[in-house]
Amino acid sequence: MRAAGFPNGVAMPDQSCPKGLPLSFAQEQLWFLDLLSPGETGYNVQMNYRLRGPLDEAALRRALTWLVARHEVLRATFREADGTPFQVIERWNEVELTVVDRTGLTPEKRAATVRADLGAVAGTPFDLAAGPLHRFTLVRLADDDHGLGLGFHHIVVDGWSVGIIGGELAAAYESFRAGTEPDLPAPALTYRDFVADQRERGTEEARELDFWAERLVGLPELSLPTDRPRTPASGLVAGDVVRDHAADFHRDLRLFAEQHDTSLFIVLAAAVAVVLGRHTGLRDIAIGVPMLGRTDPDLEDVVGMFINMVVLRVDLGDDLRFDELLARVADASLDLYDHQEVPFEQVVDRVRPSREAGRNPLFQVSLQVLGSANSPSAFALPGLAAEWLEPVTTSATFDLNINYFELSDGMRVHLSYPADVFDRWRVDAFLGHVDQVLRSVLKDSRQPVSGIGILTDAELDRVLSASDERAYVVDPKGNLLPRGVPGELLLGGAEKWIRHMLDKAELAPENFVADPFRESFVVYRGGDRAIWSSDWELAVIHETETPETTPTQTAAVTAVAEAATPTESALVEIFETVLGGRRIDLDANFFELGGNSLDASRVVSRINKTFGVKASVRLLYGDNTVRAIAGAVDELKA
Repeated sequence: MRAAGFPNGVAMPDQSCPKGLPLSFAQEQLWFLDLLSPGETGYNVQMNYRLRGPLDEAALRRALTWLVARHEVLRATFREADGTPFQVIERWNEVELTVVDRTGLTPEKRAATVRADLGAVAGTPFDLAAGPLHRFTLVRLADDDHGLGLGFHHIVVDGWSVGIIGGELAAAYESFRAGTEPDLPAPALTYRDFVADQRERGTEEARELDFWAERLVGLPELSLPTDRPRTPASGLVAGDVVRDHAADFHRDLRLFAEQHDTSLFIVLAAAVAVVLGRHTGLRDIAIGVPMLGRTDPDLEDVVGMFINMVVLRVDLGDDLRFDELLARVADASLDLYDHQEVPFEQVVDRVRPSREAGRNPLFQVSLQVLGSANSPSAFALPGLAAEWLEPVTTSATFDLNINYFELSDGMRVHLSYPADVFDRWRVDAFLGHVDQVLRSVLKDSRQPVSGIGILTDAELDRVLSASDERAYVVDPKGNLLPRGVPGELLLGGAEKWIRHMLDKAELAPENFVADPFRESFVVYRGGDRAIWSSDWELAVIHETETPETTPTQTAAVTAVAEAATPTESALVEIFETVLGGRRIDLDANFFELGGNSLDASRVVSRINKTFGVKASVRLLYGDNTVRAIAGAVDELKA
């Protein structure tokens, strides 16, 4: 490649590519999600720091420019032709470092100001077509006090890339500050090499897709109790919970993992699965796991979006012990490594789960553990004290996005969630329950999973004193359930008193059993279900039956109706073109007809061009049939 002059004489290769390059499969999915929900910021990656000490702003600006010039994917923009995306690598130029002058503030106001300023930057959408997809912000508080924000769109970086960026930025800053040039060896490969190899290999290998189809058959949908109904726009308002764990707790967990011949991730995944089981009543749990995706060691120094989401399926059944659960999760995780290269969207296409706008297919909870070397906390600039600021999530991509970061002095967990679906107390409680499970199994790893208590001591005291009527809400194994989780109602006290309260002398004697929580009392199990509210008020749940459509009823609808309007006819032609000529049922939705997310963008592109409208990809989601889509297009035309 031709070397191009870098400011102050540093030679950098000209890696620009004005012609379109293909996307990786992971990039393709993020491009589609941006098309589906333009302006959302759930895939903004923002690292914010407080820097104390004398900062060389000129050296920092040059180091940032050097970093963007070194990694071509940071100069990518994303466009489309006829619904098919491609990326363009722009020539490097000196990057923009936005400086916000906040000098003159009292020390007491500085922390809040930095968080507010950098939080506002994190909530600003990226334009994938216009670029740039990096954003650098410096908040100047004093000569020796700054806030630094490093922002990217996820389509060009992943978690591993954060470690690369931090390390190389520090090395370049040190060199420029000393008046020398950075002397880091160039990566052996580039991101475009990875994309080309991925496309050449293909991922239509039947054996790999067969594995996932078999592994995920019959996977139940994990539905956590919510505080507000879900909508297609759920997740636009996000919340964050950050907890720091002491070094001794972190050390104990690592030692526990070593003693059981497993990893910290396996221990945390098992504990999270136990809590998810209690909160949902499921014994079959799906957790999304981001896999590194860098199967070639030469890619470990390359910045880019490599990760691929896979589904860890955890079976909590069979009355197994926790140490047996660890072995089960470990075995399942090994399979993930062996089959991690199949793009998640192709797995979705093969498995065909129900698709719903506002919900991720196949899993609703994701989990990852980042070691200290790849944690944002590892970032440091020579001559400065760097403090990693708590992350701010502006929109949520999953119900629970759980990230554990190993630190030099402990462990931090960051959980982001849709605040328009869940209240903060519920998410706080969830993390408290995970901690409780971990502390419990540290004492006894051989205890039955079904008997592990998830309530904290404070919750347990509150539950036992929450009602004068001594009512409990329990799971099928008799474990006390926390606020917000429905379960079986046990009414406790003396038998005579219970009969009086229920005004029923004919209550079946066999439904009175010993109170498992109080001596000399009994509980009545009448089959009722109840739930504790956020303020510990007990509410009985009145179940309602809903009619189900039987397979026979579904199969009976076999006739394919003819198009009745010009719009329906045109849509049928568009669908047939994109979906390979298959017969189009006007009363089926897009995904029932065999469409996938990339097909959806091609369909919408043709709809907009044919009818002169500006339809969103959301039009194809939910229960919208072809006939209903035609009606929506007619409304857009009106």
